[in-house]
Amino acid sequence: ARVEGGSWTKAIWEEIRGRQHELFAGASACSDMRFDLASGGETDYVNGLFVSGGFFEVVGVPPVLGRTLAPADDVRDGGAGGPAAVISHAFWQRRFGGAKDAVGRTLQLNGMAYTVVGVTPQGFLGPTPGRSFDVANPEKGMRFSEAVVLAESRFGTLGTVGSYSPPPSAGRYRGAGVRAARGYL
Repeated sequence: ARVEGGSWTKAIWEEIRGRQHELFAGASACSDMRFDLASGGETDYVNGLFVSGGFFEVVGVPPVLGRTLAPADDVRDGGAGGPAAVISHAFWQRRFGGAKDAVGRTLQLNGMAYTVVGVTPQGFLGPTPGRSFDVANPEKGMRFSEAVVLAESRFGTLGTVGSYSPPPSAGRYRGAGVRAARGYL
């Protein structure tokens, strides 16, 4: 579910992240961005997403190849394997010809090297209606919170998503102040 009023500030996201297990089965955040794939010379822009670790798991999107981004990737300079990126199925076909060895290859995103760790299914276009994505990652290996500050400075807001599990008791979610937006369930 995309959360009603789903374009929020970093401070609100931090509150949700801190209480996510009270509110949702899982919570994640994302922001649309454009990335430049060129390592020099003429720009080569693609549609990108800043995402928090676990984003694809929360929205229920398994990889068709490799893996998705985990919370361990959501740290400065990336996880154990360095900065990681997940690519869309369409980008995988267009840029790599659907080659299975695309996972493990390197992409330059805004001048920094990222290792492709996974490919999303063909039907997943991204969280923003009317906009598809090509590459998803925590920007420049920053912690997601720093990427949010950058996204907010450019766009002003942050999208927040959550997966809802029925509460074990009706009172658990009462007064939490978060409702799923219609049309995203």
